[in-house]
Amino acid sequence: MFTVQCNNVVKVIDTTKNTYSCPRGCGPLKYGRDLNFLKKMNRCNKCKGIMLTEDEVKKWETGRMGPTKNKNNNLLGLLKSGSNGALDCPKCSRKMKEIPLKYKKTRFMSRQEDMMMDPGKHVLEFTPIIGELIRMVQTTVDLAGDLSQGKIDKSVTIDGCDACFTLWLDKGEILQVMKNDLKVDSSRVKHSSEAAVANKKKNKKL
Repeated sequence: MFTVQCNNVVKVIDTTKNTYSCPRGCGPLKYGRDLNFLKKMNRCNKCKGIMLTEDEVKKWETGRMGPTKNKNNNLLGLLKSGSNGALDCPKCSRKMKEIPLKYKKTRFMSRQEDMMMDPGKHVLEFTPIIGELIRMVQTTVDLAGDLSQGKIDKSVTIDGCDACFTLWLDKGEILQVMKNDLKVDSSRVKHSSEAAVANKKKNKKL
């Protein structure tokens, strides 16, 4: 913060920025443009997690990421369906909720999603000639499976704060939540709640 005097008018310019810490314990988050998504955001350079504020979530859900429009899953509205989690909110430091979600995906599109989320695990598939052959075989198998058995079930668990409406998305999760029609996995919510109750009873006995 510094002061500038111009034409007998004193202006105070605040150069400080909000600093947030990674809930995974990696250290301070960095704010800047992410080359993968071409958007500015608070992100962790170590674990590759992303923090989204309430306004940012709304912008993401009504915007685009690549050639297709993002899905509007009303992620902030899903916070009430979550159960108490272990991570602290990077914005207000309160405990965040864990929201288990599910969606369906064709085998072919699921593989594409996995490759985008973690390209490092699919290096061989990007190798010239050999990679093309591998992808051809995989595509044939995937399409056959989709025709005979239908789409497969996939899941993702995100963390969010129901106090300040901040979301924390671990590496690759932003692709899952912005490109799929999500539903709350009620069976996993129930199990998470039961586990929380069991832990409370255990602590009381101790």
